Amino acid sequence: MKPGATRFTLTDVSGNAVIFISYGEKDQKEWEEADKKGAHTLQKAIAMARRFRDYKNDDSMAAKTLDAALNRTGDHDRLELAEVLVMRVELAVTMGDDVKAARCKDQLADLKLSEAELTDLKKRHGVEW
Repeated sequence: MKPGATRFTLTDVSGNAVIFISYGEKDQKEWEEADKKGAHTLQKAIAMARRFRDYKNDDSMAAKTLDAALNRTGDHDRLELAEVLVMRVELAVTMGDDVKAARCKDQLADLKLSEAELTDLKKRHGVEW
């Protein structure tokens, strides 16, 4: 499991899957994040992508959700934008889309995050590259 994860899936060679879920306060809080009324575009996209990926095991919809948020114009908080990009890189790598992963890494580099900020985001999402 990734750090802070509340569920994981085991899949056998035939495609049968068993999802292990740790119910609790944190799990419920993350589920409700996607329904916040005052959240803006990137916050909603992050929460919905987590819901698609972690609750529904749907990487494709999680990726589409993040892509839609990234394609919207407007002023975005740079750390939230960076978080969306880190999540999108992880999904691209998982889905075998090296071109998209490289493109998102380039966008992330353009944000000029400090090493500490980038390390924190990677750690929060359990990714390394």
